[in-house]
Amino acid sequence: MLENPWSAVGNPTFALGPSGLNFGPSGLVSIGIHHFLLSNLTTVHGYGYEMGIGDNISAAPQSSVRRTFAVRQHLGPPLSSFEPVTAEEVRKLLSGIPSKSSPLDVLPCSLLKSCAHVLTPVIARLANLSLQTGKFPVRYKKAQVLPLPKKAGLDSSQPANYRPISNLPTVSKVLERLVLARLRPHLLSFANFSQFQSAYRKGHSTETALLEVLDEVFTAANDKQVTVLIGLDLSAAFDTFDHRLLLDRLRLEFVVTEIPLRWLQSYPVHQDGPARITRH
Repeated sequence: MLENPWSAVGNPTFALGPSGLNFGPSGLVSIGIHHFLLSNLTTVHGYGYEMGIGDNISAAPQSSVRRTFAVRQHLGPPLSSFEPVTAEEVRKLLSGIPSKSSPLDVLPCSLLKSCAHVLTPVIARLANLSLQTGKFPVRYKKAQVLPLPKKAGLDSSQPANYRPISNLPTVSKVLERLVLARLRPHLLSFANFSQFQSAYRKGHSTETALLEVLDEVFTAANDKQVTVLIGLDLSAAFDTFDHRLLLDRLRLEFVVTEIPLRWLQSYPVHQDGPARITRH
């Protein structure tokens, strides 16, 4: 999926049909949201998405200095290539994907599933070409971005009250999951992977994170110690993320190199697509 969907609409096209939102003259909505998206990214990054995600957050005291981090020594083999993809692996992935199609799909997801015996070898061939060359296909980087209200009762005329939801082509989702299946075991095998991470990790959730915190607090209380808890909630968190910092850490702390690293470098570049506005 696109972790930074607002950046995908640098040059959006808005479909305003009979059920579309109407805040004034035709086209006013698309112009307003378009300007909001761009100004939001400029404010967050200081000089825009194309210049580097999160590299110059305007409020950061070190905004004029390249941020660094302490490199932890890695112990383990490098990930310098991906295992080949098989048609059977693609078939299993397709069978587990909900039958929801994207407007950008050439073939509906339901058709891909019903004709899996014919189409999975083709998708496997495409995936292997991508994994062998270290390039994510540009065609499948496009996503339809749907702004949805953050919650009921908010002023529908204010672009800031919407959350962007990106709808990727089905083949793009398959490619993502194929790479994740090869990347995740490598990362989890390293001591540098935090045992306390709960997000995007099988068997972990907000509940397990809360249990861990409560256990530490109660243990400290039993030992007559004082606990200080500091919480950090970033606004537009994914928009502030520095992809180059992530790539540096993957390379230096998890020894992701060569083709896998080039594939990950290729993934977030030139992501774009149309935005669609409907009444909710």
